[in-house]
Amino acid sequence: MTRHTAAFLGLVVLGCGTAEPVFREKPAREWARELEAADPPVRRSAAQALGEIGPAAGSTVPALARALKDNNALVRAAAAEALGRMGPEGKSALSLLQIIQARDEAEEVRRQAAVAV
Repeated sequence: MTRHTAAFLGLVVLGCGTAEPVFREKPAREWARELEAADPPVRRSAAQALGEIGPAAGSTVPALARALKDNNALVRAAAAEALGRMGPEGKSALSLLQIIQARDEAEEVRRQAAVAV
């Protein structure tokens, strides 16, 4: 993690006493919800933010895996990169990343999936 990333990454304590990772003052669950936004740049930014959070955002792996099927190649590439930054937390998406690596129509998406695998 870069110092720049660390400066924006934090933890917020929720009412139930559990800590949730935060990036740019927004909890990971909110970034995950933005993966469903109508605007592709919003979805891409959400995937990038979750990638910056990394393994601490492991609960968002299913949402990122769904984003690998987005109709926008930039969103798919950002989701693949984010999954690659999840470490062991991202293993559940490994088979999907391998399929994307072999079959996606966009070169950048295939490249990001290959790096993630």
